[in-house]
Amino acid sequence: SIGVILNKAALQIDNDLKFDAQANHLVKSLGLSLMLLSKASKFVNSHVLTRMYFAFCHPHLIYCLPVYGPHLSKSDKSRIESLRYKMAKLICYPLSFSERKSYFDYLGWLTIDSLIQYEVSLFVYKCLNNLLPASFADFYVFHAGRTRANTFKIFKLPFIPKHNFALNELSYYGTKVWNNLPLEIRVFSEVKSFKTSCHRYFYNKQ
Repeated sequence: SIGVILNKAALQIDNDLKFDAQANHLVKSLGLSLMLLSKASKFVNSHVLTRMYFAFCHPHLIYCLPVYGPHLSKSDKSRIESLRYKMAKLICYPLSFSERKSYFDYLGWLTIDSLIQYEVSLFVYKCLNNLLPASFADFYVFHAGRTRANTFKIFKLPFIPKHNFALNELSYYGTKVWNNLPLEIRVFSEVKSFKTSCHRYFYNKQ
């Protein structure tokens, strides 16, 4: 079954194409990472804690995020952000802010919604610039015969969604997110420049 196949690839999904198990798996992984940071915070400074976050915590968060991220429920996102907030407080100590967003802003972190859109944009960029396996070469397509759309790197929507799951499917959701990016970001030819500008764009929007 598709659930068994994807579970072997460490992406938790059931045969109904629901990602509840993946959300629970991520929350568990982030919880363990929080424990690690909490113990380490007694011995190391904020700089080291930040490096530990991106070494041991962030990879769990972004793994396959373009696939399942758009399907996360509000409650799942809330659980994830709650754990990230606790990590941010550990890293920022002894600084203290009145709002959760202030911690994220201080650290330059994207919220979960912004991070999903950023990772999806990066996935589309890699498809467009042949930085992924050949099987993804035609995952996104330009409007046939529309030179202006091709020049501006505007993709054709792959289908008309008939249910909520399709709205968040990577081929459709990715096209919507990409087409809404500013032109100056879509046309970058160097991946490092794209990542920097795209991150700044979503950071400033949140």
